[in-house]
This record gives sequence, structure tokens and C-alpha cells, in this order.
Amino acid sequence: MLKNLKIGARVLIGSTLLLVLTIGINLPLVLSQLTTLTDHAERRHLDDLYFSLSNAIIEQGERAQALSAAVAQIPKCNKPLQKATALASPN
Repeated sequence: MLKNLKIGARVLIGSTLLLVLTIGINLPLVLSQLTTLTDHAERRHLDDLYFSLSNAIIEQGERAQALSAAVAQIPKCNKPLQKATALASPN
């Protein structure tokens, strides 16, 4: 079958088969590596978001504690709080 073809056609067929084989082997490998790379990047980004959110929550809690301590030091705010605490306690 190949004996009837000219040399140029044989080279073209061989090159085409080699190209198809190379793409067939490399494409799954590259796609696998891209998937792994994407998964790692997503995980790293989600970890960064989690740590940012955790730090924001901690800072907000510290800010709330400082504000409540400051409000507790104001006499006008402290008297109604003491009355409400006295009414709420059963003793």
C-alpha cells in the first residue's frame, strides 16, 4: 500500500501520525497538570480568605470589648445598667 505512494506523501503521513501521537500523549498530561495547578491555586486563595475573615472577626470582637469597657466607664450609662442588673438578679 505504501509502496504505491510518492515519498512526499509517505513523509506527510508519517509526520501526521507522529503529530497525532505526540498530541494524544501530551494533551492528557498537560490537562492533568493544569487541573492540579488550578486546585492548588483555589485552595491557597480559599485559605487566604478564611484567614482574612478569621482575623476580621477577632478584630471586631476586640473592638466590641473595648467599646463595651469604655461605655461601662461612663457614669450615665453605668447607673441604668446597675439598676437593670439589680432588677434581673433574684437576690
